Amino acid sequence: MARDALELAGGKVIVLATPGSKLSASENGVQQSTALIEFQSYEIALEADESTKYQEALAALDRSADKDIRIFEGVCVIGYPQPHPRL
Repeated sequence: MARDALELAGGKVIVLATPGSKLSASENGVQQSTALIEFQSYEIALEADESTKYQEALAALDRSADKDIRIFEGVCVIGYPQPHPRL
């Protein structure tokens, strides 16, 4: 439900990883499901996070999932010496 709400808000799932797949965590990382979702802008990502549909999806989970969200503006893509043309 939460993923659907973020996709409805314009998010594009780039990567999904779940425990048991090729997923490893180090430093302060936690071995848990991980998703990387791309939005057209930082502002759109913030709006998606605060959207009614996403908040309703989180409420439906009733704290059964421990979510750790990070929203950041990408400025460089590995392999590109300068910011990616889409940024």
